[in-house]
Amino acid sequence: MQRRSDTQGQAGFNAAIHGLSEGFSNLVRQHVELARHEAKEELKQVATQVIGLVVFGALALVGYLLLLAAIVLLALWLGGSGPMFITCAVLAGLHLAVAGVAIARLSSQLNDSGVRLPQISEELERNKQWIKQLRKSSSPQLPAEPS
Repeated sequence: MQRRSDTQGQAGFNAAIHGLSEGFSNLVRQHVELARHEAKEELKQVATQVIGLVVFGALALVGYLLLLAAIVLLALWLGGSGPMFITCAVLAGLHLAVAGVAIARLSSQLNDSGVRLPQISEELERNKQWIKQLRKSSSPQLPAEPS
């Protein structure tokens, strides 16, 4: 009789462990599915915003080009071809100067905020040292260091 209750207890324990592992795997699966769903939704939102920026940026560019053309044509109408060429040269110089200043500022910001990962670099260096120490102790499990 004692043996039968031990067998039933073991079966109950196994069933409990099995149920627990199934519950845990379901939990993990649901979390992964939720993360995937959230990522898809966020990607859709970002894609919609980027498409809007591209479309309205293109519209703004067309409007800006039309404004520049109107300025040049106004100079042609008011003064002839000489003032038109001067107007074109002034507009081109102005655009090149603004673009140069913007590029200089952006490149300096990029250099200042460069990606620095000191903790990862330190951890990688410690790992290299650890691997070297393991090789020195002639551990047969590690392959030779690649060159």
